[in-house]
Amino acid sequence: MCNQAWSDDETYFRGVLLLSGESNAPVKELWETKIKPSLYEKDGLRRTVDLMRQFVPVTVDGQERQMIYPGQDQRVIRIIKKIVRGLSYHHRVEDGIDDARIRVDVLRYAVPDDLWSTGTFHRRGSDIFRYWYKTFDHDDEKELSSLWILTFFDRTQFIGIVDLPSSCRF
Repeated sequence: MCNQAWSDDETYFRGVLLLSGESNAPVKELWETKIKPSLYEKDGLRRTVDLMRQFVPVTVDGQERQMIYPGQDQRVIRIIKKIVRGLSYHHRVEDGIDDARIRVDVLRYAVPDDLWSTGTFHRRGSDIFRYWYKTFDHDDEKELSSLWILTFFDRTQFIGIVDLPSSCRF
């Protein structure tokens, strides 16, 4: 895939994350400094339309709202997989992970407290991005290589699971 397509998806991803959830200080800052000015660029209208197409009408507490579901958006999923691949390489967990081995989704359930202590936490930027990961030994009789929890803006969480290569499975 060419770099322009990745860049376009990364900009789209940032917009989806900003619009999918309640606003907070980091979201407002990024909206004012990055997203709002980008709407006036040459491709700003196209980017706006791309984001608006993701809105789904819902009723919340008796009020009509528009919501975005990042876990159902393949462009978002593709970027989350890219992040998992990059973090895996950065932490020397594994490199060259095939896309088919990575499964990602929005984190829908609370992580058990005792699981947090078995992995490693990292934070990048003030309230922008934090992540946790756990690696598995190949002799654990699990079919997982690593598990990742990615949190954006202290509100939007994804889970990433990297399966073992088929040659390492039991």
